[in-house]
Amino acid sequence: PDWLPDYGSVVVAAVAKKKTPEARAALTRYAEGLARKMPPSHDPNGRKYIEEKIDEARSAISEP
Repeated sequence: PDWLPDYGSVVVAAVAKKKTPEARAALTRYAEGLARKMPPSHDPNGRKYIEEKIDEARSAISEP
């Protein structure tokens, strides 16, 4: 439930291959968890990094 963003891309890719409701739920929880940990506005680079990771997870959820 709390994957490290640095390794998240690998985990997202692996979980997304399953294409099951459980996999989509795990990716949703990961994206939501990242959103809760969004860095403050005075850290634009940190925010951009986390936003990219959230987008990556959400894209994997929506892939057919």
